[in-house]
Amino acid sequence: IKPEHQPKDIVLFSANVASENFNGDTLSFIIVGEDEADIKLSKISYVSPLAKALIGAKIDDEVIWHKPSGNEQLIITGITYPNI
Repeated sequence: IKPEHQPKDIVLFSANVASENFNGDTLSFIIVGEDEADIKLSKISYVSPLAKALIGAKIDDEVIWHKPSGNEQLIITGITYPNI
C-alpha cells in the first residue's frame, strides 16, 4: 500500500487516527501490519477489532469499538498519513 495514493480524508492502512470518547478522553492509533503492532506505541494491527471499526471512517464519524469490557463509542477527530 502506498499512502501517497490513498484518500487523505478516510481512515485506511497506515493512518494515524485521532479520536475522542464520550468521556472526553483523546485516543490516537496508527494502523499497521500485524508484525508492526505494538499497543505501547499506539500501533494497532489492521485486523484488530479497533482497526476494523476505524477503517473507512471520516472525521466526525462515530464508530463503535467492540471491547471485552464493553463497547466504546469513539468520534474521529483527525486523520493523518506519514509524509512520503
